[in-house]
Amino acid sequence: MRIGVFFQEFEPYHYAKDPGQIVLGLSEIGVDVELVTLGKPTLVGYKELPIKLIQSEQAQDAAFWRTSGYNMVLAYTWLRSPFLWILQLLNAAGLPVIVKGDTDGRLNYPLY
Repeated sequence: MRIGVFFQEFEPYHYAKDPGQIVLGLSEIGVDVELVTLGKPTLVGYKELPIKLIQSEQAQDAAFWRTSGYNMVLAYTWLRSPFLWILQLLNAAGLPVIVKGDTDGRLNYPLY
């Protein structure tokens, strides 16, 4: 099984937080996993985790996800509507999805 963990705004300090630790833990038990995030200068040469840097256009293309080789994707959405687009694309690509709310154990009413 090959798993992609989509966290759009990953930065090196996220290594010690859920996105990094989920990828690290799955990798340590033998799962073929990589973090998928938008490319940015702070991640050039980053080698702490298996990582795939993509462009925004790729992230928004169901064909990219369909041909990614992932058997499933864990997607960070914070349970918020601005991130529905990634769920719709992954669904269109035919990939099973686990939604990571990352709500710190509580749900709040959004103010937007």
